[in-house]
Amino acid sequence: MGVYFFFLFAYGGTFLVNPGYPKITDKTFVGEKGMKFCKVCKIWMERGHGYRHCPECEICVEEYDHHCPWTSKCVGKGNMVFFYLFLLSIFLTMIYLTMAFVFAMEHYTKNIKNL
Repeated sequence: MGVYFFFLFAYGGTFLVNPGYPKITDKTFVGEKGMKFCKVCKIWMERGHGYRHCPECEICVEEYDHHCPWTSKCVGKGNMVFFYLFLLSIFLTMIYLTMAFVFAMEHYTKNIKNL
């Protein structure tokens, strides 16, 4: 049961936490030093933060890694830890289900032999 709650926590964190969308301020303007312009988003953002544009979400994400189809969310700087926990929870769930299957098969074969 604990594996299930760990899975929900990791999935929820990946889905709900801001992956690193740029902060849009009023002081940004064309030609401001230290700013760069995304032609697709049509916004100015701080240079040097590793922003890349996600074609799925149509927005720039700081330290963009990929767009996860399972969470329907970008994975970036803000939710990378939760994404790794999500992958770990899937692995632990697979181990748990394999052990439960082996235990059930052993129990089933013992009951068949006793008949």
